[in-house]
Amino acid sequence: MGVRPTTTLARRRSRWGVPASLVAVALIAASACTPPSGDGDENAALDVERELREQGDVEARVGEPLEVYGITATVLEVGRVEEYNEFDTWGYIWARIEVENTTNSDIEFHRRHFRLEKPDDTVSNTANISTETQIQGGTTTRADLLAPGATREGQVIYTAGDLDGQFAIIYRPEPPTDDALDTERGVWVFESSPDDAE
Repeated sequence: MGVRPTTTLARRRSRWGVPASLVAVALIAASACTPPSGDGDENAALDVERELREQGDVEARVGEPLEVYGITATVLEVGRVEEYNEFDTWGYIWARIEVENTTNSDIEFHRRHFRLEKPDDTVSNTANISTETQIQGGTTTRADLLAPGATREGQVIYTAGDLDGQFAIIYRPEPPTDDALDTERGVWVFESSPDDAE
C-alpha cells in the first residue's frame, strides 16, 4: 500500500496523474510570477509543520472542502470566545462545519468525528456548553445515519484556555472498511490567540 498524500495539492497530483517533477517546475514558475501574500493571509501555506501529523492526513485552509472516505466535509469558519456564561468560562474555540454524504450509502455521523488539535500537542473532543447548541449527530454510545446526498451543518465547540498558536480541526469519520491501515483524516489548520476572542 503506497503512502497517502499529506496535502490537498499532493492529492490532486495523484488523481491527475501528473508527474511530480512537472508539478514542481510549474509551481516554481508560478511563484516567480506571483507576488508574496500579505501578513493577513494566515492560512496561505498548506505544507505546515504539525507535530501530530499522521499518514493519511489531507490538509486544507479553513473554508475549503475536503473528501474523506468519499464524504465531503468543510470547516466553514472558526472563532474564539472567552466565555459563554457564568459557568462556562474556560476560553473556547468554535467552528462551523458542514458534512455532505457524497457516497451511495448511509454513513455514520457523530460530532465527535471532529476533534481539535492544540498547540500543546493534545487533541480534544467537543465541550458541552449549557447555553449553546452544537451540530446534531449521535449520542454518547452511537452515531446517527446520514443518507446519501444529505448534508448536515452546525457548530462544534472546544475548550482552548489561554493557548496561543497553531490549531487544527481534525475530521476522522468511521472508515468504510475494517482495514486498520486505511486511515484518512481531513485537517484544517489555523492560528488562534486569546486576543482573537469576540
